[in-house]
Amino acid sequence: MPSFRHLPDYMVPMHCDPFSKTAVAMLHKQGIPAHRITYGWSQFGGARGFHAAVLFQLNGKFYFMDNARMGPRPVAGKTDLGCVAHISGEWGNLVWMCNEENERVAPRKMADLFAPNPEWMKSVQVGTKFDEQ
Repeated sequence: MPSFRHLPDYMVPMHCDPFSKTAVAMLHKQGIPAHRITYGWSQFGGARGFHAAVLFQLNGKFYFMDNARMGPRPVAGKTDLGCVAHISGEWGNLVWMCNEENERVAPRKMADLFAPNPEWMKSVQVGTKFDEQ
């Protein structure tokens, strides 16, 4: 299981955005498929906000990690929203997925989110290639 303790903003309140970006980069560097997710939340009584976290797959299981947790938590859900609800699903707590502009978006299926790249994509080269002369 990867450790996140050495990352900046680990366990720092209100630093979910930079933590999630650094965590995804670290996981990708280790070859672990990971996606940054953003979601909105609202509690009964008026409190509301937005949060960023990381979903990653390790040994066929899905895990959730954010800057408010000491370590990754296993999650069960067919969508990214289902995984978020698994973590924050309390009575009176509503959650929804959103994009980087905090606009509500449809949940994504975990099977699609972590699907392997299609064969045709392996032949696509990104960036510029300079011919040696």
